Amino acid sequence: MRLAAPRLPFLLPEYGETETGQMLRTLKYILEVLFWMVAVAALLFGGALLVSLGLAPSLFFLGIAGVLLSLPLFMRLVTHSRNRRAVVVLSYLEQAVRLNLPLPRMLWAAQRSEPGKTGYRLAQFRQRLEDGLPVAYALEVAAPEVPERQISMLAAAERVGRMPQALARLVDEVAQRARRDVLDVMFYRMYPPLMIIAVSGVIGLIGVFVLPRYQAIFNDFGIKLPWITLAVFDSARMFAPLVAMLALCSALWIGGRTLWETFHPMRIGDTVLRAGIDRLLWFLPVSHGLQRDRGLADVLEFLADAMDAGAPADRALAEAAELRTNMVLKLRIRRWAQLVASGRDLQSAAREAGMPTIVHGMLAMHGTGEDAKNVFRFLARYYRSRFSRMSAFLQAATVPAMVMLFGLLVGTVAFSLFMPMISLINSVSAGNRGL
Repeated sequence: MRLAAPRLPFLLPEYGETETGQMLRTLKYILEVLFWMVAVAALLFGGALLVSLGLAPSLFFLGIAGVLLSLPLFMRLVTHSRNRRAVVVLSYLEQAVRLNLPLPRMLWAAQRSEPGKTGYRLAQFRQRLEDGLPVAYALEVAAPEVPERQISMLAAAERVGRMPQALARLVDEVAQRARRDVLDVMFYRMYPPLMIIAVSGVIGLIGVFVLPRYQAIFNDFGIKLPWITLAVFDSARMFAPLVAMLALCSALWIGGRTLWETFHPMRIGDTVLRAGIDRLLWFLPVSHGLQRDRGLADVLEFLADAMDAGAPADRALAEAAELRTNMVLKLRIRRWAQLVASGRDLQSAAREAGMPTIVHGMLAMHGTGEDAKNVFRFLARYYRSRFSRMSAFLQAATVPAMVMLFGLLVGTVAFSLFMPMISLINSVSAGNRGL
């Protein structure tokens, strides 16, 4: 029995949803994540309860830490198998296209050689192709493990006749993504809220059980507590509950989304929530460069491929605007395409659409014919290298920055605890010398 062709919301405008449909899909996504947040909260409560009953009630946060640390390990296993399936499906597709083999028969042979869910994905892919769907649409429905950014790139390349070249790049990219250590990414997500919860819990316990004893002892000796101790714990009483609550909500959101992504390998598509997040990321200092460089690398590389295939500039820009990039950049590419379609040259249209100076500056010197294609390919390499350098720098700097930040925080708390002991020792020593 063949499956009916579904609606495909994000690849082409004619398959698009209304604003109401996007809002409903956004609401559905939020409600599902909230459900998994409740599941994570139940796991955290269960872990805290087990540690409290087994060890001591004051060590409940160890159970919370254990649950939060186990989530990245679980996500790593699931993501590794999911990435492997994406690599296998794309590899079979790339091999069939490169060798000019009939796709349904190639996928039929592949599904018989692959066990489990990978074979099921290949069977679904073959069935969608036999239903008459284009390759990118069939891949979108059959293999939810393939990211939608790569699906949009494949769809645009299919429309301009550059699928073999796009597939070769995508297979290499997905293979590199599959080799990447997902545990590092989850560590960056979980470590800050986990440390904030732990430090806030320790400060709270010290403020409840230790600081009153300090104050009573110092009152007996007629000594004032050091100013740093008072300042630290007064600040903790004011801000620690709010910070701990925000950190806990952040941990629940990350954990809930992790479980949602684990049990629902599907794409969100263009939603109101994603549009808002894209705009926020575009205007934040560091993420702006990452969003711009990666998006422009994809767009400019596609433009070079499309012009290689003989597509006119306005059509190439219109197809590039459908790639899965940041929403702000997508709107600028669409504006660029509209200006070129109205008769403007590439350079002046790029400047008016808000493209970076290097783009319209190089197009002003070499913006016609074969030269424009070479300019786009050079700029694609330039922006991809910028994105790679910034990603490597952030990955290398994140762990030292977090260690220094939390080390400074823990050191300040420890120093505020040792200073009263030093003051008391000095006071008692001075009194003994007076005797």
